[in-house]
Amino acid sequence: KRLFYTKCNSFYKLKTNKRINSYLSKNSFYDKIKFINNQKVDKIKNILKKVPWKKLSKGVPVRFHGDLHFENILKTKNHFIFLDWRQDFNKEKKYGDIYYDLSKLMHGIFVSHKEVHKNNFKVMKKGKNVSISIKRNKELIIAEELFKKWLIKNNYDLNKVMILTALIYLNICSLHHFPYNNFLFLLGKKMLEENLSNDS
Repeated sequence: KRLFYTKCNSFYKLKTNKRINSYLSKNSFYDKIKFINNQKVDKIKNILKKVPWKKLSKGVPVRFHGDLHFENILKTKNHFIFLDWRQDFNKEKKYGDIYYDLSKLMHGIFVSHKEVHKNNFKVMKKGKNVSISIKRNKELIIAEELFKKWLIKNNYDLNKVMILTALIYLNICSLHHFPYNNFLFLLGKKMLEENLSNDS
């Protein structure tokens, strides 16, 4: 178990810092913004100091998918079929953290890839405030509420899922195109600040 916790810590903490450093090396401007959607935010490095890495690293090892979002799930008449499985979890091939799969699913509920492809998201600077938004259909808003209720009912830590979801956005922002990369960074930063406040 201790070895798995170490793998989780590396997967979450070390990878996050590396990816954020990559983003900031080319896009430091938005980290200086003090308000996102009128919510006050600190610089990302200060926010990361408040992340409960020890709590996040206490993962639950299961046979996991690794990239669980709707584009990788097919529904047949009687079954769900998962596509494009991740080959390992930090070099562990047999299992991974169920909280990562749950958070990947949540990340797709908040940010629909279909809407991203249609450019239905916005990043607008207004003085010291940046406004971000993305189109969300009624089905995904309902799915969010149902998923949150399911997590609580099944004794999963909802706050932990939300923190990891925010970290996923921050992890992938350096991998995407402009201006979507900035949208992901700002959303991840805002969501992380919100849910760390809820965790305290």
